Amino acid sequence: MRSETIIFFIVDFTIYRTIKDIKKEKEKMKIEIIRKKPTWEIKAIIKALSQPISSFLNTDEDNERLENCKLVLNERKK
Repeated sequence: MRSETIIFFIVDFTIYRTIKDIKKEKEKMKIEIIRKKPTWEIKAIIKALSQPISSFLNTDEDNERLENCKLVLNERKK
């Protein structure tokens, strides 16, 4: 009984760890993909996502994309 509990815990922790790593990679990939886009396209994304009419329609993912685009644009200006 005890060995089954330990094995279950190890498998459960491994799955949790894998999911956490995948989420980090997705986050990293998003900004890496944005870095590959041309400046004019990043400016267009920022303009589209910053419009007053769309600001309340943006999802959390859209807001994250907007912040990432601003970060990449500021990196390029330096």
